[in-house]
Amino acid sequence: MATIYCRWVNKGSFFSKAWTGVTLASMDVRAASEGFNMFADNSGAGQGQDRYLYVVENKVSFRTSYDVNIPGNVWHVGSVSFPVTTV
Repeated sequence: MATIYCRWVNKGSFFSKAWTGVTLASMDVRAASEGFNMFADNSGAGQGQDRYLYVVENKVSFRTSYDVNIPGNVWHVGSVSFPVTTV
């Protein structure tokens, strides 16, 4: 079992396509199954609950459940726990 805690600030704005991940990091372990959890931010968007910290295989990514422009200088924070296998 692994838990990832992530806190980051995007310096520039970017577009997030629904359910398409923006890769944040890769891991030395592989997730045995997909894992996700809500990823809070300070964007002021009314649908902030639709942002996720997502893991699949050995990738950690940011995902939204709808198409959205994320403004610059927004902080994001969250954690996700998931079962792992070695790479």
